[in-house]
Amino acid sequence: MRTVRGVLAGTWFLLVAGSPTASAQQPADPLAAVLAQFPDNGLPALIADFERACQSPPAPHDPLVFQRLAQLGPAAHEALLGCALSSYGEDRGLASAFGDFDARAAWALPLLLEESNLTKPLTQELLVQLGPAAMPALPTLQALAQGQHKYLKTAIERIAKASDQPVPLAVARPQPRVDAQQIPALLERLRNGPEEQRWPALQALLLAGDAAAASAAEVILTLELDVRTLQTSQDLAAALRCTYGARCLQGRQPQEGLLESELPAELLRLSLAGRLDRLQSVQSWFQSTNAAVRRDLVLGLLLATNPQMHFGMLPTQDDEATVRQRIDLLQRVRRTRGARTVEELLPALVAAPSTAEREELLKDLRSLDLRDAPAALWPIVFECATKLPRAQQTASDLLYGIARQQAGLPDAVLRLLPQLGSGQDHAQLRRELLNATNAEAIVAYVRTVSERPDDLAVWLTILNATNRERSSQIVALLGSSLAAEIALLPATGKLAWLELDRSADVDDAIWQELLTDPDPASRLKAIRAARWRDRTHPLPLDLLLICLRDEDLSVATITSYMVGADQRDPQRVTRAIAARFDTASDDLRFHLLLALRQQREQLAAVRSLIDRAFANASWRLQLPAALLLLDVEPEHGPAFATLVRLQAHSDPEARQQALRQVANTPALAARCVDRAIECLKDPNDQVQTAAIRLLGAVPAAKERTLPLLRQLRERRPNDLAGQVAAHAIETLERPPTTSPDKR
Repeated sequence: MRTVRGVLAGTWFLLVAGSPTASAQQPADPLAAVLAQFPDNGLPALIADFERACQSPPAPHDPLVFQRLAQLGPAAHEALLGCALSSYGEDRGLASAFGDFDARAAWALPLLLEESNLTKPLTQELLVQLGPAAMPALPTLQALAQGQHKYLKTAIERIAKASDQPVPLAVARPQPRVDAQQIPALLERLRNGPEEQRWPALQALLLAGDAAAASAAEVILTLELDVRTLQTSQDLAAALRCTYGARCLQGRQPQEGLLESELPAELLRLSLAGRLDRLQSVQSWFQSTNAAVRRDLVLGLLLATNPQMHFGMLPTQDDEATVRQRIDLLQRVRRTRGARTVEELLPALVAAPSTAEREELLKDLRSLDLRDAPAALWPIVFECATKLPRAQQTASDLLYGIARQQAGLPDAVLRLLPQLGSGQDHAQLRRELLNATNAEAIVAYVRTVSERPDDLAVWLTILNATNRERSSQIVALLGSSLAAEIALLPATGKLAWLELDRSADVDDAIWQELLTDPDPASRLKAIRAARWRDRTHPLPLDLLLICLRDEDLSVATITSYMVGADQRDPQRVTRAIAARFDTASDDLRFHLLLALRQQREQLAAVRSLIDRAFANASWRLQLPAALLLLDVEPEHGPAFATLVRLQAHSDPEARQQALRQVANTPALAARCVDRAIECLKDPNDQVQTAAIRLLGAVPAAKERTLPLLRQLRERRPNDLAGQVAAHAIETLERPPTTSPDKR
């Protein structure tokens, strides 16, 4: 079968051979001799315009482009067919671009006769133009017309009528030749020009086979990275893609029916045609053990007319060197395309009069790599994400996209991060953005803002809201470099720093400032931060006693346990707790009495206070007072009876607290097993959970309790009670450990 390449080369051969000076001008350079076989006829730019005209929805086109393609005649036919027949667009006068498409183009008949192509008006028109060469198609068309394609009857009549015309005279022409040894030199000429030799070099490489065409495609795509050769790259890529659009249509087989050994060659042709959208299993082929398959799929993503379609399927790395090389090229091309697309859209984004229009423009960027996008894009994205609810989701998707590339944030994004605030609305997005940037870059930026206390405070708050692993990295890298700046920060900044760096050495003056702040929320954050570091960096006792008198219940409650555990001056601590007891609410008194349990040696001094609490009608005072009495007198009958009674109290909170507090004292827990077993049937889930924990703290009773706990775990495996039961079972089944001899 003669090909369009033969027709094209023959035309050029006759032009050269017909010149009286042709033999005198024959180039001596072997590469020049190869290039001389192929014309620089401007086809790539024309095909690129034709490809845009074939897109759906219809794209405007210049009629002059179609006229110039028609003038090229057979030299353009293969690429035109590959583009038009592979397109999903409608026929919009495309046949006029084919010019002299007649019986000499009989090589194209198999492409036109594919059933998916016969539905196109363009195909029917071209079959008519083939005239006598279309005669072999009539039986196939007539068979189809008997079925669901009845509309083909009109086309059959036209083709049959055109078949009566005489067959044009075909002139045998020599086939251009390309020596495989010239391929490296052709690739270099394609890469570095001169400009007028790039298309001839590509034509030669397309003739040299699929492997040479794949190497040419890589070179073409590298040209896209330089704005000076961008248009050349896009035009040459269109010519290559459309040429292979025809080649991969000829004899195309369904991928599902291919043998594993046949797949690489077929996929390479589809990739060179940019037709991976025809595959239903692109993702699965990326998992292939055949490196050639993976490598060529990446090439197909680069050449696709809509490359964003499958970019999400691309692996970010590969062990095979040639695949890694293609992935790297794809990532660089994506970044370049993303940056240029943003440059084109920015004026419209800035001028967009409504949120809806701005959102539609941002949607066009969602599948792009925006790491190299102009910095002017990001203030618009952050404004949409934080202030324009209608565009918020689209803008957030853009930020999530750049975070999930795990390749570091652009500086412009890092600077704007405080606009997301420190609340819960954007907590996940903040975490992902911070995790996408290496800790060194974050630390470097934090140091640049450290001279501005308000900005530093904002950043410390943001960092404190990230995950603990990342915040620990940042703290370690910052070291003591911000020590001088911390003292200058507002209260919010100091608190953020205390929460971020739990081992920092903080002056007592800063603690006093924070723990006496007029804002109770600030005091609460400060006392929590102090409790975290209480064992390694205890607060001065004077300051703790000030906090014990705090009017805020939460602050005073946390402080009560810190004071109760403080052994620096037990007598003073006990007196302070007793003094605070007189002015406290019942809720705080409950915690103050529990705090006293840690000052056991001083309980005699406050025995009257304990007795008064025990005699009170409120269970909140009776419960901790009974525990204190049993601490002093383990056989105190009324106190133990009170604990058992409270485990059956009408208030579920009283039952829960009674079980929970008893579970913390093993000797008491062992005496309350019976009541805890009854509480496994309590209607309140929290009471049941407290009872399970108590039973898990009594190994001596495990023969009785393990069967009950196992039943509960099997009945309720997914709720809290079942999970706590599983933990209790694990604890009870653990082999006992022998305590070391402490003599």
